[in-house]
Amino acid sequence: MRLLTLNDNNELILTKDLTNNIPHYAILSHTWGSEDQEVSFKDILEGTGNSKDGYKKIQFCGKQAASHGLQYFWVDSCCIDKSNSTELSQAINSMFRWYFNAARCYVYLSDVSTGVYQSNNLLPWELGFRKSRWFTRGWTLQELIAPSSVEFFSVEGQRLGDKGSLERELHGITGIATAALRGSPLSNFSRRERMSWAEGRTTKIDEDKAYCLLGIFQVHLPLIYGEGVKHAFRRLEEEIDKQAAFEHGQLSDSQSLKPNLLPAVPVSFREAEEPCLRSLRFPSMNTRRLNIEKPAEQTCLWLFEHEAYRDWFLSRNRDKHGGLLWLKGKPGAGKSVLMKEAFRRAVQGQDKSDYRTAAFFFNAKGSELDRSPLGLFRSLLYQLLQKDPEHLQHFRELWDAIFYEENDPWREGELQYFFESMFSRQGAKRTIIFVDALDECGSESIQSQATFWRKITRSACNANIHLNVCLSMRDFPTITVSDCYEVLVQNYNIHDITTYLNQRFMLSIADKESQWELLKENILLKSAGVFLWVVLVVDDVLNKWNDGKSVQYLLKRLDVLPQELHDLFSEMFSSIDPSTRALTIRVFQWAILAVKPLRLHEWHHIIAFSRKPRPKSLREWRESDNFTHNDDQLEKQIRSISKGLIELSARKEEVKDASLEAISVRAGAGSLDVEYGEARVVQIIHESVREFFLQGDGFRAVDPNFKYEPIGYGHGLIMITCLAYIHIRELDALVEARNLVRQRKGDGSIKSPSETSFYESPLASAQIGSNVSGYPKAIDDGSGVSIDGGCDARRRYHERKQRGTESASVFEILKKSSDSSHIDMVRWLETLPRDECVTDLTSPNATACISPTALSTTGQSQVLEDYPALLSYATFEFFTHAHLALENGIDIRFVMGGPVWARWLALSEDLPHLDAPQEPELEPDPETEPGRPTYKSKQVFKSGRARRRNSVASFSSAGSHKGY
Repeated sequence: MRLLTLNDNNELILTKDLTNNIPHYAILSHTWGSEDQEVSFKDILEGTGNSKDGYKKIQFCGKQAASHGLQYFWVDSCCIDKSNSTELSQAINSMFRWYFNAARCYVYLSDVSTGVYQSNNLLPWELGFRKSRWFTRGWTLQELIAPSSVEFFSVEGQRLGDKGSLERELHGITGIATAALRGSPLSNFSRRERMSWAEGRTTKIDEDKAYCLLGIFQVHLPLIYGEGVKHAFRRLEEEIDKQAAFEHGQLSDSQSLKPNLLPAVPVSFREAEEPCLRSLRFPSMNTRRLNIEKPAEQTCLWLFEHEAYRDWFLSRNRDKHGGLLWLKGKPGAGKSVLMKEAFRRAVQGQDKSDYRTAAFFFNAKGSELDRSPLGLFRSLLYQLLQKDPEHLQHFRELWDAIFYEENDPWREGELQYFFESMFSRQGAKRTIIFVDALDECGSESIQSQATFWRKITRSACNANIHLNVCLSMRDFPTITVSDCYEVLVQNYNIHDITTYLNQRFMLSIADKESQWELLKENILLKSAGVFLWVVLVVDDVLNKWNDGKSVQYLLKRLDVLPQELHDLFSEMFSSIDPSTRALTIRVFQWAILAVKPLRLHEWHHIIAFSRKPRPKSLREWRESDNFTHNDDQLEKQIRSISKGLIELSARKEEVKDASLEAISVRAGAGSLDVEYGEARVVQIIHESVREFFLQGDGFRAVDPNFKYEPIGYGHGLIMITCLAYIHIRELDALVEARNLVRQRKGDGSIKSPSETSFYESPLASAQIGSNVSGYPKAIDDGSGVSIDGGCDARRRYHERKQRGTESASVFEILKKSSDSSHIDMVRWLETLPRDECVTDLTSPNATACISPTALSTTGQSQVLEDYPALLSYATFEFFTHAHLALENGIDIRFVMGGPVWARWLALSEDLPHLDAPQEPELEPDPETEPGRPTYKSKQVFKSGRARRRNSVASFSSAGSHKGY
């Protein structure tokens, strides 16, 4: 081994050929340009080559080595005498060891620049990094795996990161297992897996496609250039077999590696492959599947015992499923792992059975082919045609008729048509196909793909052709197909999660930590079927335990959002329609910050009044395009808006709420009576979603311009929605009735709703940035309704406060004004015109317009069009949100007077007793940017209202707030 160094004149010189006592050295990894521009061994000896393009790389390596205190460095282009075949053979057989022993490896990426800006929220160099030619070369595979220290540099010499900091990106680009990147012995990885790392990589000389893998398999071969790649791979496999026989005492390390079952030669290196098949193959065809981790032992078994899966796989009861099976679940539930294991089992059994199998795993992060139907059909046909000589002949004829050159591109329609033709005639061999992550094939293709697979499996079933297709995808987007089996993964994976936890803890801390069961139970309790969250949290917990952290600390870590889940959620919102951002934010604020469970009836109204412009009456909403006619329509909207991160969940126990039942009539809109009403509540799919929005930057992932403190701002906007809701015209009659009662009792009248409308009040017209009489700046939901200092009553109160003539607190004023008289809701409803609202509250035959709970043909309750389903929440929980908004720095003093407060007071039957001895003293928050002050409360006001047994404190999906 010769090394480069600099002499006293700062000139490059080579050491003698070293065999022993080799000093510490750095090593360069790069891609070659044109050979005449690379500095050669001869150039170094003769002192020439300074003018060649490649000299810049050598200078860079020497400079970096010197910065790390290394005097010597090695560059393949000029440290090997390639004219000496013996030296060249020795160098190639020693290359892996030389990279392994290097103190540092510098990767010089000549096609990656830090000066080119990229969109898509990527760093300036990141897109170029992912597409770098360096990842396509055969020799760079061992140069990435062998060294312990690998650092990446741009063409400008700017450091981009190292093998550790870029591990996720490297794994995604190359498909190499993270354990291998971290230095695990390569013998831990199967022959097939190591061969797969080389798929798609190329070399200038054909035989080097085999020779560059010598170090990966820790074998040695004499080099025979000219022997051909096929012969070179045959010698490589023979040497691997010999090595296995030497180590294990047998000829083959596994029966599954026999060439006729699982060829070791990467498909991209095969020489004898037909041109028509080569036209289908693409380098990353199997990358996504190979990157998916293997399932833990004794997991996934439930799927293969599931009656629906067995019926589908064995082609039983075909009239019930027509050959199609859907595997659905939450993000991170483990669908892809199940699909990989199902495909593995199918491959294992196909040679002993009467079927053939193929699979494709969509990958939204991959190339265009990885996430498109064109890539799907190319991959499936490539797999199936190799086992079908008859159709291969037909495909060869099609290829000959269409293409003049091998590299001409296929079109999706051509391949889809040919694929259908394979299953149009009797006698077709039974075929089992797995398609994973259908939701990652692009929003414009998902429904058409679902329709295609339903159509082709149904047609095959009717023709008595056995085509079985298993599709997997997330719960969102909602895709509708008929007559097929569906399996929801999160409903069945709790045993797998328990098994996984037991295995991980038993292999690590179970015999050293007496409270490991407590950790396990808490993880199980929080898992909610999201297997990915469990895997990430267990890794974090075990790492922190190894660092000496206590069990109490580890329990707190369970509430921290893992980075991988954060990235997953962010990616889900990366393509959101800008016109839906505001609505999406409001929906998540309600789902996360609501202080009690809200059912489907209430969510009809939440969605309606979260849109802008808001309707001024329920009738206006009912006559608009945004009206939700039934629960199924609403459920689809919620899934679409939330990207599947909000779900509907039925509560098994009956939920009772005194304030809500007081205002309800039977089990209708807004009621939580499980016996009569719709029992499903709306909630986030997992607590990690809450952490993403409240502790992470989830709202900025939805809208990059979101700049508010999420908790206080969210409570403030919920208050605005509540105020807008109580101003619907259908409630005018109730306000008038309450006003009459007060007048009769001599308590004074409340201003008539006809005199001042909420939408005409200063509160409704104030916008962000207004600052009235020294009040804090407003918060605004973008619809013309704001929380700010716009009310005259607030201004007068503030002036009296400044003069020292007003010492009563806001809450004391509200408390004194809270003696509203009870108006029976049933009687009020009876006063409303028959053509606008409820007339018969008890008739089971009433239509949807006149019954609190009209049942659809499927038994699902439908929205009651004119019933104010959100009224109980808007009145009874308004001050809970006010309290929480205040605690988080939002000024809510606008409620102290004026027509807005008067109307709320008229509608409230159970005003909470608020125990606040003095005005909340607000001070500017020094952490906010200059010119945009928010305010922090210096005093926490506690409510004297008793919490009900089934309130937020005991409900898993309600907002997790401190201090109330």
